[in-house]
Amino acid sequence: MNRWKKFFTPAQDSGYRIVSFLVIAFFSGKTAVSALYTLGILAFADPSQGAFEDKVFLGYFPYSLQALTLFGYMVTLAVITRFISIFIIAQFVLPVSRWEERWKARNSFNSFIKGKQALAVFIKEGKIIESPGETEDADGGVVLVDLSSAVSLSQQKDTEAWNIVDEGMDEEGYRRSFIEKLWKKKKQTQFVDVKGPGVAFLDAGQKISGAIDLRPQSRRMEVAAYTRNGIQITAQVSVTFSLSGDPETICVGYVGVSGGMEWSWLIFDEDSVSETLTLREVHELDPHDIPILEAYARNVTGSYAAPETSLSALDTPYKFYKDRVFNAASSKARSIATGKIIPWHESPLETAADLFRNELLAIPYDDLYMSSGGNKNDTQDTARQIIHVLTKLKDTFTRKMKLKGIVLFQYCVRRDGVPFQPGDVLPSQEVLRYPPISLTHHNFNSLRSLGVTIKSAGFTNIQPSNKDIKNRIVENWKAKWNKEVSFINAEHELESVRIQNRNRAQIQQEMTYLLSSIFQSSHTDEALALRVFQALETAAAHHGTDNDMTSREVVDMLDSLHRWLLIDRKDLQADRDDSGRNDSGKEGNNPGKMDDHHE
Repeated sequence: MNRWKKFFTPAQDSGYRIVSFLVIAFFSGKTAVSALYTLGILAFADPSQGAFEDKVFLGYFPYSLQALTLFGYMVTLAVITRFISIFIIAQFVLPVSRWEERWKARNSFNSFIKGKQALAVFIKEGKIIESPGETEDADGGVVLVDLSSAVSLSQQKDTEAWNIVDEGMDEEGYRRSFIEKLWKKKKQTQFVDVKGPGVAFLDAGQKISGAIDLRPQSRRMEVAAYTRNGIQITAQVSVTFSLSGDPETICVGYVGVSGGMEWSWLIFDEDSVSETLTLREVHELDPHDIPILEAYARNVTGSYAAPETSLSALDTPYKFYKDRVFNAASSKARSIATGKIIPWHESPLETAADLFRNELLAIPYDDLYMSSGGNKNDTQDTARQIIHVLTKLKDTFTRKMKLKGIVLFQYCVRRDGVPFQPGDVLPSQEVLRYPPISLTHHNFNSLRSLGVTIKSAGFTNIQPSNKDIKNRIVENWKAKWNKEVSFINAEHELESVRIQNRNRAQIQQEMTYLLSSIFQSSHTDEALALRVFQALETAAAHHGTDNDMTSREVVDMLDSLHRWLLIDRKDLQADRDDSGRNDSGKEGNNPGKMDDHHE
């Protein structure tokens, strides 16, 4: 106690030491030290030593210990009041709730009051809203991130956060640097860090390296590819992906094949009423994922882990997965065409284009554009075959693209240990499902290293690149459809002839019945003839769809009537000739009348 009292008790020549210590402590920001020293002076000062007597500081102005004590009280009170005021105001200026954030808000507000170049920018829809050069000149600050964005920060000044080891440093130098780091305050700043929606505070030396859009995104471009026989075609390849979407959970398990069993992607149809599972489809998996899944099935440590948990609230429209966003922000993916580093959001389309080219190399050109067969059924079968090839290609392309991104694998196994078979209908309780896992092994050209989930992928508008091939396809299609038109026209003409013949036969049959009923009646010959001619007039007058008889057919019908009446035309003509000659003979036997006539 005497030693502390001696330290705080000023001697007669210690005025310069007291004033100098207070001034240095004040301007260096060590208010707590100056306050403690002032309190120590008050507690241990001895009036008998003349501490309270008036002194002259370097011959310029007089002072006393009472004046210095009052000055210390005022300075300490002002500093504490300023600190509390800034702390209270800062937490209402910025939307913060945790104590750590409140302390950072106070520091940022205090830097702004002191006139330091502090950053205050907005991140909206994946874009930085700032003044030109604001992020480069500022040292620390605040970043306000909206609900659909995230921001990546990088340390550019604090070299201790880089964690760089000097290769030229010897063992003794490394030991000294290690001891120095132990005595120094531990740095909490990371070299690269990401922040989600809300308020993000920049530490000293941190800069904004980029803004990230959490919303689902779609990309599309025209891709040139080659078929198996070397013909170039173009297509519109599209992909939809997201950093905030929940990964799709797929069921995997063993499927029985000839000679054993293999890992496959299982697609079940679940019936909640009957509580049964139907294995509808079975598809292949990525060969690089199968060894990891086998290790998981055998309960062996491997490159798999539990799914990442989102740090966002439940009502947030876009979830924030810190590890996935960090992987996207630190991505160094390169373009296949140029070899240059591209942003993370361009990598999914590059991967989709590369996968489309690889898938098309296994398909012949004729399977995409096939000519028609010899008849209508062949044309329909060809169309179905083309649709089947394209549908299968699109489904395979979509599934493989989804496996490129982040997915959750759920191991499914039958309780009896028997491998699955396509078409199996099993009770739900007979299928054991393990918790889903996420693979941490990143395949070559895989989007898992970016933290991306693939929502959908596809292609449209497949066309040959060469105009000659395109014209040839058009000509083939034209010939096919012309042949189809000719075939359809021939069928219609044949059907029309059949309809005409059927109607003609029906009308003839009706006329036969009508005339038979007329001739079988007991009318006079004049009445019969009149009814016959009325029937013929009716048949000849009603032209149209119900009556296709022509005038020639009516004449033929009259001939038939003559045959029915057993009267031959030649006999009738002979009778007419004979009657004509008889009439001439009679006139010749009466010349008087002729003469009278000539006269």
